[in-house]
Amino acid sequence: MKPIAGTLPEPKMQSTKKKRAPQAAATLPTAHERETKTKQEKAKAKKSGSFIGTWWPLLVAVFISGFAPEWHAIAVSAGIWALRFTFPYALLVTHREIGIDAQMGAILPGLAIYLQIPIDGAYLSITLARGKSLISGIVQILLIHGVCTLVLWLLTYL
Repeated sequence: MKPIAGTLPEPKMQSTKKKRAPQAAATLPTAHERETKTKQEKAKAKKSGSFIGTWWPLLVAVFISGFAPEWHAIAVSAGIWALRFTFPYALLVTHREIGIDAQMGAILPGLAIYLQIPIDGAYLSITLARGKSLISGIVQILLIHGVCTLVLWLLTYL
């Protein structure tokens, strides 16, 4: 018998470099990757918005709060339900059931008329800063006013 060791080929030196995939396949992103990238860019653009871009509802609300007494007079002439829905905070502070004494009940309605619109603007700004849409924020404010109107109705008639 012949020795087997002499018939085997010598092992080749292997390189330590890893084989890479062809460059053409790596440079072309898939449709899913493109959508993800555009969503990330939009989210980054929203987050990198300036102070005015995020807090514009509060700035607008502070500006238009100067017109609140005229709007309050229009709501008074339109009827009690229009007043309850548009200026519920001013009516809530007049009720003794809330726990506000008579002296503060005389001062707070005038203050609430001026502060209600900026409070709603601040709430809308916070809602927009949390990534919600403008429509969502407006609907939430309308729901808050609706709940306040319901509470006023309950306090008045029950």
